[in-house]
Order: sequence, then structure tokens, then C-alpha cells
Amino acid sequence: RSGRGRLKFFDVRMRIRAKGAIRRAGILIFPALWDWAYRRFRLSRYRRAGVAFCHIPKNGGSHVCSQLYGTNLGHIPAWQQIRELADAGMTDLPVIAFVQDPVNRFCSSASHFFSRGGEHSTLAWDDRYDSIKTLSQLIDFACAVRDEDRDPILKSQHYYLSGAAELAAASGIEFRIYPLSELNKVIAGFLKAPVRAGGAGRQNRSPLSADYRRELQEHVDLRGRVLDLYRDDLGYLPQD
Repeated sequence: RSGRGRLKFFDVRMRIRAKGAIRRAGILIFPALWDWAYRRFRLSRYRRAGVAFCHIPKNGGSHVCSQLYGTNLGHIPAWQQIRELADAGMTDLPVIAFVQDPVNRFCSSASHFFSRGGEHSTLAWDDRYDSIKTLSQLIDFACAVRDEDRDPILKSQHYYLSGAAELAAASGIEFRIYPLSELNKVIAGFLKAPVRAGGAGRQNRSPLSADYRRELQEHVDLRGRVLDLYRDDLGYLPQD
């Protein structure tokens, strides 16, 4: 490889590494300015894609964001997205979200949690987590912490969706909630092309997720506790 080629490759690597440092410094030193700039960035991506996607953790959202926006825009509650769109006069854009059975989602969250999220995780490991070794202990921990104070993967779907429908109606913004099973079809409609491989819905396919689903099927008391913890999520699921 030529010296010029090596220099270009080095420059690209350094730019990628600098993004995280710039973001952290910006949030720490200029929080208000950073919030404004990042909000403008999100709105520009929403406009380009023609839709604002509410990324609820463990509902296939990372893959969707890469398809629609080319990057992850964060876990922004739907009500906040609607307010930002209304304030910017972008009421012609719809806001969409995907929901799934809370037990299946919890199994995916548990898999993510106990593997510490893997290499590219946004899970901020806390010393309190070290003592959590079982599903029962994870449920205990989630129950003991307010929904808004939990790690994003343990927050309820209700946390991200609560109040959004009413705010959307008042703002004249279309707000749609779909079952996770329709994710690829819906996103393909906005892309006007098939969804690229890499998989929306892949979050529930890990061996650990399958193990936890079997454990919750076998232990009705644990399953009941998960359903009680996320009982508000059930109201967003399609009614037969």
C-alpha cells in the first residue's frame, strides 16, 4: 500500500475514533449547545428519510436506524420526537414505533444484559450489576428501580410511547404503532426497496434469548412477574 494510501486510511480511522471523543466532550462542556446541534441533526435525518422512527431498545431498532438514517440516533421517546417535529414545523412527517410481547423483549434484554451487551453495546455497566446472576435477580432489580431510572434495555415500551398519541393528535402529526412482526414490510415501504440483509428482528434469535424464553415458560411465577413489571406494554399490542 502506498504511503498516501496509508495516510488516508490512518486519517479515516482517526476521524472515526474522534467522533466519540468529540461527542463526550460536547455533552460535558457545552450540553445545551450539543443538545441543540444534535436535535437539528436528528431532524435533518428524519426529513431525508421521510419518517421519525422511535427506537425502543431490543425491538430491532439498531438495524432499522442503519437502514433509514445510516446511523443510530439514540433512544428518543416518541413524545419528544413529536414535540421536536412540531416545534420545527415538520408536522407532515409521521412518527412510527414497533412493539412486541414484553416477555420476549425481556428475554432479549436479559441476553444483552448478561453478555454485557457485546462489543458495540450502549449498556453502561454499573457496579450494582455485578451481583445479578439470574433472571429472578434481574427481575428483582428492575422492580426496585423506577422505569425512568432503568438502563434503556430494561425500560418498558410504555416509557417510550406514553402520551405520544395524544400529543400527536394535538399537533396534527401521524403516529403509528406496528407489531414487530411487520417491521421489514413497513420499513421497506419507507425505503421504497427491500430491507437489506442483517436483520430486523434478529434480537430474539440468540441462544441465550431462547434459553430464557424456555426458563420463563417453565417457571410460571417468573413469567408472571415479568408480565406484571411490564403490564402497561400489553396495551400497545394488537388486539385480536
